[in-house]
Amino acid sequence: MATFTTYRAAAPVPEQTLASLAAWQGFPTELVTLWREWGTGFIGEDGYVRIIDPAKYQPYLSEWFTDTQGAIPFLATGMGDLFVWQPDGTPGGVIRHVLYRIGEIRNIAPQFETLFSFLEDPRYLDTWLQRGDYTAGIARLGQPELYEAFFYAPFLPLGGTPHPSHLNRGDLAVSLSVFTQMMGRASLIPGQAPG
Repeated sequence: MATFTTYRAAAPVPEQTLASLAAWQGFPTELVTLWREWGTGFIGEDGYVRIIDPAKYQPYLSEWFTDTQGAIPFLATGMGDLFVWQPDGTPGGVIRHVLYRIGEIRNIAPQFETLFSFLEDPRYLDTWLQRGDYTAGIARLGQPELYEAFFYAPFLPLGGTPHPSHLNRGDLAVSLSVFTQMMGRASLIPGQAPG
């Protein structure tokens, strides 16, 4: 069971969505429980990690990526990253950590309780989730709303420089769609070319 010291709730996830996912054989009960107990909202004092409604981004996944079969988004960050669960033929499936801003996708073992326990740990946020300029971005632009994020202009893979003065704030789905139009879709499976 996920436990957060600081949490700012936004809205519940619709029961119809939860019932549909819970009925899906092999879907992690830990995620259904997370949404039932916490809904959507901001984790930690700075709200860097957010629990999102999967229905908000799931329709966009095939626009942003290839190889999206069965993929369900469940977390986002204030710097535009996504956490997506996906079945991969192994028990429990896999978590994909998508760091769009640096063009990297990582696989994480589906140890949800361990992952959830780290989401308020400053060292984990800074090192593994690369929080970077998020705090400085809040000071300059205010905290992004639940479905917003900071992004660098220009995007880092297009020659942008990671610095707080280069951050913009906007809708996460729109910025990922623009990024995809400029850079092309990536495979959701690390190390696999889009196909």
